Amino acid sequence: MTPSRKALRLWGHRRSRPRSYPPIALAVSLAGVVDLGYAVEHRLSSDAVVMALGGTPDEVPGRYAAADPARFERRRAPWLLVQGTGDSADFIAMNRRVSARPELGHPELLEAPGDHFAIIDPASPLWRATVARVEALLA
Repeated sequence: MTPSRKALRLWGHRRSRPRSYPPIALAVSLAGVVDLGYAVEHRLSSDAVVMALGGTPDEVPGRYAAADPARFERRRAPWLLVQGTGDSADFIAMNRRVSARPELGHPELLEAPGDHFAIIDPASPLWRATVARVEALLA
């Protein structure tokens, strides 16, 4: 079965999702910000998370609770984190840190050569490694 026939998404991957959605077979993060608290603490991408959520975790805690993948402890589907080894050190560290968290089920981390945008370049080894791993996990 091809990945396009499965529901692949990271956000909204929670137990409380409406029953009308199909079951999620795999959540995939492509060089994503998978720990919003870490992103705020390290001011990733010029405080993009603070701007996107309208404040810090102390100012708008409900937004962070609803949006932060690092807080979603009750996943039922596997989670694949894909990260290029040529990306910024903070993104690499964040994904490694999240993949090591037992309460999140130790999300699988796929690291391969490539920068932050190699993950969306079909000519890159990181793209090919991602497609191969997604196909294997969905087989």
